Amino acid sequence: MAEKITLEEALRENKELKAKIAELTEMVNYLQKQLFGKKTEKLSADQLDLFDDKEQETAPMNDSTVEKLTTTVISHQRKCKSKESRKQLLDCLEQVEELHQLSEQELTCDQCGQMMTVIGKHEQYREVKLIPAHLCCKIVCTETAKCEHCQDPETDNDVLVQAKTPQPLFPHSYLSSSVIAEVLFEKFGLAVPFTCQTQYWERLGLPITSKHMARGVIEAGERFGQKIYERLRQEIKAAPVVQLDETPFQVLDLDQSHGYFWSACSTEEFSPHQVSYFHYAPSRSGKVITEILGDNFSGGIMCDGFSGYSDNRLPEAYWGTCLVHINRQFKRLLDPEITRFQGQSIAKEQIRKELSNIGISKSFIYTDATSYAQDIANSYKN
Repeated sequence: MAEKITLEEALRENKELKAKIAELTEMVNYLQKQLFGKKTEKLSADQLDLFDDKEQETAPMNDSTVEKLTTTVISHQRKCKSKESRKQLLDCLEQVEELHQLSEQELTCDQCGQMMTVIGKHEQYREVKLIPAHLCCKIVCTETAKCEHCQDPETDNDVLVQAKTPQPLFPHSYLSSSVIAEVLFEKFGLAVPFTCQTQYWERLGLPITSKHMARGVIEAGERFGQKIYERLRQEIKAAPVVQLDETPFQVLDLDQSHGYFWSACSTEEFSPHQVSYFHYAPSRSGKVITEILGDNFSGGIMCDGFSGYSDNRLPEAYWGTCLVHINRQFKRLLDPEITRFQGQSIAKEQIRKELSNIGISKSFIYTDATSYAQDIANSYKN
């Protein structure tokens, strides 16, 4: 027989269940916001970019300033194309003239029937012409010379000399450096997969498979790019301040579904050379940091507060946390939707006032953005 409960106990249990449901509802809302909400923040004009993207800057074609013209179109203004810029663009290209001559019938005068004399030519228009790429078979030969007056004293053979030739890119392969360079540009510059490039090369007359292209790119990187890659790593290790971050991406691996690309960049303020170094690792472990920077790195590392960045691996380094990630933790503390989930904060208003007064010198010593935000909140509570 079920145990009977009093009305007061039922009301108390109902109140507790409602509170528990409200707490779980707020927790679900918080987790949904973390999973499906906005992950990035807009950068302010005063914040420096990680990469100095020169492509975003529009530089004039020469020192002369071309006046920008506008014409009013109903409710907005549209920039007119400058004729001066068009002329400068066409003048920079190779000039190839195509002359259309008069036929014999056209050169016959309609009045007297005599032949007319050509006195000049007139430019009708100019346009950009594309010359498609084409393939050719380059036959590398060497010249051989023989001395008519001498013979080898040991073998009594003719004295011969042969010109030297540069070594091919890959021994016993018909792929030249120009083909590999085009494959690299299509793959990494234009993001064209190897499987799609096969159609392009077949149209030019070179039946090459995606595996053949991938093998050629890997061998070229190992033979010629490894030294440059190690040189960039040495520059990163010698930099006084390094910006370090990692991002996951899917890989075709039997043991795991994704790996990590680590990026290390020097800073414009502290380094004479702007270097960007990329490193692949199957995990997000902190040991990857020592693989990139070495065990004795003593400079500054700007990072996102990930726990892998610690003094245990690099005791001589000093750490800086991204202010965007720190600001994200403050937004979580002040979010009214998750206040009950994280507990009531006594210092809400004080945190709002201090957000504008936080200096980079204080935030630079924290490796965990959450602990930094909670530390300031506790200081007001105490």
